[in-house]
Amino acid sequence: MHLPPLLITSAITIADQQPVIGDPDERLRLTLVAIGKWLELEPEIQMVICDGSNFDLSTMMRSHFPRANIECLHFQNNATLVAKLGKGYGEGEIINYALAHSQHLQAANHFIKCTSKVWIKNFAACMRYWNGKFICNADFSNVTKFKPYTLNHIDTRFFIVDKTFYRETFAQAYLQVNDPQRHTIEQCFKNIVVEKKMQAFILPIWPALAGFAGSTGEDYELSRLGIFKEDFKRLVLRWRSPLVAQK
Repeated sequence: MHLPPLLITSAITIADQQPVIGDPDERLRLTLVAIGKWLELEPEIQMVICDGSNFDLSTMMRSHFPRANIECLHFQNNATLVAKLGKGYGEGEIINYALAHSQHLQAANHFIKCTSKVWIKNFAACMRYWNGKFICNADFSNVTKFKPYTLNHIDTRFFIVDKTFYRETFAQAYLQVNDPQRHTIEQCFKNIVVEKKMQAFILPIWPALAGFAGSTGEDYELSRLGIFKEDFKRLVLRWRSPLVAQK
């Protein structure tokens, strides 16, 4: 399968005051680690790293990954609104900027999106469920209980999406972000998929995230038991929910 480009959304210097990992040097280090891990998984993949804090990563990419096909973009997003409304606002700006300015993305029909400091250890397995439109992870509750399950939010750290579909469906979602009112980008995406009655867009396997959350400092990597539990939830959801991809 020919891989679409990977868009990595970055903010080395942060405007949002909430993140635990706020030091630019540490954020840069973790971003470089994640990019290296992606290249171990897929050495030939085209990457676009777009930084919304106007941090130019091009020299760093050439020195650390001289053989990689990495396109670097940088611009200054609306730091005032990011600080006021939250990181999801800034991420929405970053994706839209990349779609408008990246040569890799302009030449592609679809793309992979992943936040910086994160990689997906079972990425190849996740790609097998590409449905031609949108595939992602999500958080549910009451999956294994004898009561109605609840879709809590869409996981926006990693997804694969058709470019036209993204522009028509999710490109303006960030404008509704308001973290102080607990209206995160993940909630905005959830509201959209519910409103549009989307089906078969949730990965039936757990995407094995590794890396760190900039906002909390959390290590994303689950234990084998944790992954088993998440995969078991997906097995139940495949039976219970039309939201989960079946193939």
